[in-house]
Amino acid sequence: MILSTLNITPWKFTPKKFMEKMAFTGKMPTINQLKGLYGITIISRIFSARDKDELREVLTKDTLGYLSWLVLGDIVNRMTAAKFDKKVINYKKGTENANYFKKMFYSSLKTRDEILVKTLQEHGVETTKTVDGKLVAKSFKEMLKELKNNPKITDAVRKATRKHLNVLNGAQVAGYLFSGLVLGLGIPNLNIYITNKLDKKRKAEAAAKAEAEKLRA
Repeated sequence: MILSTLNITPWKFTPKKFMEKMAFTGKMPTINQLKGLYGITIISRIFSARDKDELREVLTKDTLGYLSWLVLGDIVNRMTAAKFDKKVINYKKGTENANYFKKMFYSSLKTRDEILVKTLQEHGVETTKTVDGKLVAKSFKEMLKELKNNPKITDAVRKATRKHLNVLNGAQVAGYLFSGLVLGLGIPNLNIYITNKLDKKRKAEAAAKAEAEKLRA
């Protein structure tokens, strides 16, 4: 599961591929690094579990938590975005006539850079610049400034593009809220419920066993 979220095919796993995904190349960690570190943390908690109850709670909490953050949370992002603005979704080819949930599962959100690049290019605004004789892509902030100030961009286009960006921001927040509720409320309460039920069952079995031994005596 950890390898699949890093886009590494399990049977093609090599330490080199894993280290490439986990390599630090900037000041801030990447999504791949966060996924990998979270997965390693889960594995360490599994091996350090003190008893079967703690092991079950760790497996329940971390498996559902991993899925809610990296799989279900992402689907919630897409569903939220699609509700307000379908133009920020990249639908997989061949799913045009598929049902709603299949469309969401196989779709992906456009990036903010992707939206800005498309808008600027459609209106004849350069999205690259020359630095030390090399052609490089403009940063998100630079493209946002072009959107705001370039006379080639009309107010209607600015408004529509800002809407796309705001929908992406809102969808991301919705995904975080979903994952936060699942991790902070749903999973802990589920673990408490299961542990209490199992503890009650064990106590009942122990009491029945003690009563049976008493009768035999």
